[in-house]
Amino acid sequence: MAGNQRPTVSPAAVDGYTIGEKPGTNGTREPAEAQAPAAVVEPLVTLRVLRSALRRSRRLWLSAMVLGLAGGLLAALVLRPGASATATLLLQQAPGVDPTQATATDLGLLQTEDVAQRAITRLHLKESAQRLLTQYSGTSVSSQVLTITASAPSAAEARRVANTLAAAFLDVRGQQYDHANQVVVSALQRQLNVLIAQIGSLTSLLQDSSAGGASSTAPADALVSERDQDIAQEGQIKQTIQTDMVNTASVVDASGILSPAIATQPSPLKTLATDAGIGLLIGLVLGVGGVAFSAAISDRVRRRQDVALALMAPVELSLGRFHCPKWAAMRRLRDRIERSDRVARHLRAKVDSCQGNLAVISVDSLEAASLAVARCAIDLSRDGTEVLVVDPSEHRLVSKLLGVRGTTTPGGCRKDGSARVRVLTPADDGWGDGPVASEEIRLVLATLDPARGARHLLRWASDAVIVVTAGRSDIEKLRANAEMLRIAGIRLDSAVLIGADSDDYSLGQNGSDPWPVSEKPFPKSFVAPVGIKNLP
Repeated sequence: MAGNQRPTVSPAAVDGYTIGEKPGTNGTREPAEAQAPAAVVEPLVTLRVLRSALRRSRRLWLSAMVLGLAGGLLAALVLRPGASATATLLLQQAPGVDPTQATATDLGLLQTEDVAQRAITRLHLKESAQRLLTQYSGTSVSSQVLTITASAPSAAEARRVANTLAAAFLDVRGQQYDHANQVVVSALQRQLNVLIAQIGSLTSLLQDSSAGGASSTAPADALVSERDQDIAQEGQIKQTIQTDMVNTASVVDASGILSPAIATQPSPLKTLATDAGIGLLIGLVLGVGGVAFSAAISDRVRRRQDVALALMAPVELSLGRFHCPKWAAMRRLRDRIERSDRVARHLRAKVDSCQGNLAVISVDSLEAASLAVARCAIDLSRDGTEVLVVDPSEHRLVSKLLGVRGTTTPGGCRKDGSARVRVLTPADDGWGDGPVASEEIRLVLATLDPARGARHLLRWASDAVIVVTAGRSDIEKLRANAEMLRIAGIRLDSAVLIGADSDDYSLGQNGSDPWPVSEKPFPKSFVAPVGIKNLP
């Protein structure tokens, strides 16, 4: 911008009219044409936003941690872990067998229903084999050492189950080896029977040949040679059968329990600490994760700057949390009263600047707005001013705070010394009823509905202050309330933010109203030389 140029200034802003108003006849204000609100930048999910959400919701995720801790302790006390026992077996493998394959075969044999059912029969249990299979496991330490670990409610029961499973496994394994050996021996025995029959036939032929006195000895020699071969093969088969039987017996007899079952039971304190830690961690993850996820997907407005941009009005007052439960300590109750006094003083200043006609619009903050309006009315009445409070809210909170019973129209009255406060509680269609004195200060507490608008407030107030609670309203709702006021011709003066975050460093200025620039030139400044003293 060149040095001799000045920024363009809206005449309405310079003359004292805000957006949504235009000068009318006799100095009155009339609603102007609706203008598009300034673009509102959606708040980004930053680490500051997540940190603020965690600080605001610390009671929630701390409660989740406490619940997780309690759940872990309860699980440790109710679901007490049972004891376990481990039995060690020494298994002899057959010669010439691959050790890896033999180990896999033993582990597979251990997890069969035959082993589990034998153990159930010996233990006289009433559970199924499938269930018992889930209560024990096998581990191969080496090709000849196998461990069986069984779990049970007590250490003695765990030892008994582990030892019984070991014995049942050895029995099933021995039967399997015996069955395999019988199959092989049966096949070899059939071959041996055939050879014995052939040897007998050859022997008969040789005896017949010798009795006949045949001169040629060649056939007899052939028969003798063939019989000798059969006799040699017969000896080999018998040797093979003997070797297989010895090997099978050595595998079965040499396998046994190397070490009886030894029970191991975890320390109760260690189990309690572990379960409590796991529950605490689960509660922390769920609590913090839930708060962070809610903050990431929430479209509620919390920052002063976002509220000002949505309303196109500055946030001139922001306070901490206003609401406190009934069981809160007296210190927190005093904080609540002090904050309501600050809002009441702010409203009184606005009443003085708008000639005594002010509407307090509550946007999801009816309790805080009602308390502030009631305290402002009492403060004004103590100065000898007649005050008319219009309370059309559903719960008539202002009427209850001022001690007015019922919902009569034009209302009850509350005397405070020589002052007088009137409370008007009109019905939904009774906004135009009831006498109004011109010397009265009018305070209106209202909540706006888009289906009705804000034109019914024109009879009572010309200016408005919006009270917003951080984190309860979204941008669209705030913008709708501001537009309803501007369309009705009511000047939106400012906003009050309740429950602002302590780390909210935004200014709360909407940034859309231009700064008014004076048409008069700036006065010349006098620069005093160095050393001159006692200037007037």
